[in-house]
Amino acid sequence: MQFVNFTVKTTRDAEELIADIMWDLGSGGVSIYDSADVAEMMRSSVIWDYIDEKLLIQSDVVSVCGFFPETEREEIRHTLLDRLETLKESCEFALGSLEITESLCDDEDWLVTWKSFYSPLTCGRVRVLPCWINEEDTGLAVVKIDPGTAFGTGEHETTQLMLEGLSETLKDGDLVLDVGTGSGILAIAAKKLGAGEVFAYDIDPMAIVNARENATINGVASDIVLTDEDLLSHSEIMADVVVANITADILIMLSEGIAAHIKAGGTLLLSGIIHKKVEDVRACFSALGFREIGHAVRGEWNALRFVYKA
Repeated sequence: MQFVNFTVKTTRDAEELIADIMWDLGSGGVSIYDSADVAEMMRSSVIWDYIDEKLLIQSDVVSVCGFFPETEREEIRHTLLDRLETLKESCEFALGSLEITESLCDDEDWLVTWKSFYSPLTCGRVRVLPCWINEEDTGLAVVKIDPGTAFGTGEHETTQLMLEGLSETLKDGDLVLDVGTGSGILAIAAKKLGAGEVFAYDIDPMAIVNARENATINGVASDIVLTDEDLLSHSEIMADVVVANITADILIMLSEGIAAHIKAGGTLLLSGIIHKKVEDVRACFSALGFREIGHAVRGEWNALRFVYKA
């Protein structure tokens, strides 16, 4: 089935009015792009990822997008134009250009194309599979991931580095703490590799929902504690292994909390570190009593391995 996307360019003041029109016309969903939202997120203290600098370019133009069955395209276009004209006559503030653009997408073609981007991946002792693929036993720890959400699928270099690090260092029965779990891939892999207790958290509640779904797919939902509560601040956990695949600035921000929740002799695996931030992360954790025992690079990303007070 084909869908048509209608996008209206408007102002920040009018974005909700345009969104309401999209909903009234029966849109299957409405998205709003406002550069001010990106700027506000960048000013917050909870950013766990790097961001394309192009998204930081400020603009007063807001884009509101709705999508509809292609069979209703002509009707929706005319009705949308009428509704916008009526809004112009009655609205007391600036509406912007109200320029409309249209584009088509095919849901079935999109699903086929989307799935083609994901294939089995081996990282150390871990075999990552999209959830729709089954394989014969390879002797590896199999982790199945639903890539339908953007919380980590194993495709990214930082995740691969972490899975390889876990494969080399994790011992049976280790207590593992996963900071910023995303899809739950590292926590699930740790359990599949023989970890004892596994605790994982993320500041994004939707990430926890996704991680819990993936844990269920892998049959380990009851073996991993998943929460959006900050375990570095609200727990007595003392881990044998801590994994954190976030960004350098956030790793530095969380460094003291990590040090407070890892056993002497415990292993710390960090990733998500761009080249220019490696020395900053290294210096921060070294000052807290961590001794570096490994450094891996893939593309523009770095992973550091430490042992704590040993």
